[in-house]
Amino acid sequence: KMLKLPARITPFDADMSVLNSLPALTTILVEEGSTVYTAVENFLCDANPAGLTILYVPQTVTGVFEAPRGISGIGDNVFSGNPDITAVVIPAYINHVGSNAFAGCPNLKTVTVDGSRNTALSIGANAFKNCYSLTLIDIQGSGTPARGEISVGDAAFQGCSALTTFRVCAGANVASIGNNAFKNDIKLTTIELDDNVTLASIGNNAFEQCKALESFQVHKSTTYIGNSAFKDCTSLETFAFGESETPVSFGNSVFSGCIILKTIQLPKTLTAFDGSVFNDCASLTTIEVDSANPYLQSRNGVLYTKGLTEILFYPKNQDGNLANLPWDTIRKIGVGVFKNNQRITSVVIGAQVTEIGEGAFMDSGINYITLNSGLKTIGDFAFAGNFFTFIRMPKTVTYIGNHAFYACAYLESINI
Repeated sequence: KMLKLPARITPFDADMSVLNSLPALTTILVEEGSTVYTAVENFLCDANPAGLTILYVPQTVTGVFEAPRGISGIGDNVFSGNPDITAVVIPAYINHVGSNAFAGCPNLKTVTVDGSRNTALSIGANAFKNCYSLTLIDIQGSGTPARGEISVGDAAFQGCSALTTFRVCAGANVASIGNNAFKNDIKLTTIELDDNVTLASIGNNAFEQCKALESFQVHKSTTYIGNSAFKDCTSLETFAFGESETPVSFGNSVFSGCIILKTIQLPKTLTAFDGSVFNDCASLTTIEVDSANPYLQSRNGVLYTKGLTEILFYPKNQDGNLANLPWDTIRKIGVGVFKNNQRITSVVIGAQVTEIGEGAFMDSGINYITLNSGLKTIGDFAFAGNFFTFIRMPKTVTYIGNHAFYACAYLESINI
């Protein structure tokens, strides 16, 4: 039940297997003078004078775990798979939680973090991954902006299949949510971000396959939303932006597979747009843009650059009648604008268009197409996978990209 380590002790293997074979151990002591280990309240810690990190916890520790004062970190794998931990409290004096620290704790239900901190906190990769009973993550705050930033690591809460609520209270400062941080949290319905918090960035795939999430409002402090951040959130119906003067940008395929998302309003601070953001959003009908945006605008739910000179995105749930587009101003059809849009059967390219972007009409249902005199550039895969049988190529065309008409199985002739 009791283990006393001598001052001359040398480091154990990192997995602490020698101690894991002592299931009845309750008391750990370390002789004074060790430069390797020390003990705090029966937790084995490193002897780092800059701040002690817990390296091993007796298997007899149960219930609510709160690191004692004098500790600054919780090491890798310390509680991994522990069936007896039901709640974790991370005080303001803790500055790091190691990789896999609490991963796979089957009965862990709540994680509470003190966000009113003066020092940074790093929650490591996979720290709480696959904690199947976890229902609440509560990052508390004092209301006064905290100086210490909190970083949520990659896959930190991935696969927490009972998680319903992620809450960040007033004053907390969350620098980043890492890649895959909440991926596959299939019951997550509530993300509460108080107006008085900071959340700078949301990583790649951060909320992918959070299938119960119905709405999300981007915090006014957020500057970046990563690739596929909300991919396959199949219940996501509304997505909004808070009032902000902070520029924000998207990665690729942010909402790919959000099949019931119908309307989205882009903020004035969004400066660039990639059409892949809304891949496979089959119900999307309307994109709106804040009128103060200097780079983007919408008309009839379709997204353009300011001045309507380039069409950037055409929602798949629009009627497919392209005759209603403002062809008198459109000079360029952007990358993938009409890709996989089966509502489109015929296209007459407007007289002012000089460039058709990569994959612009790829795998759409086009039976008939007319290209305009004045067209100069046709991008890679621009018309690949369509059904028209004949095309007249204008003399003004100077470039045809690779595979521009690839897999057009019914195409019989091109008249140049």
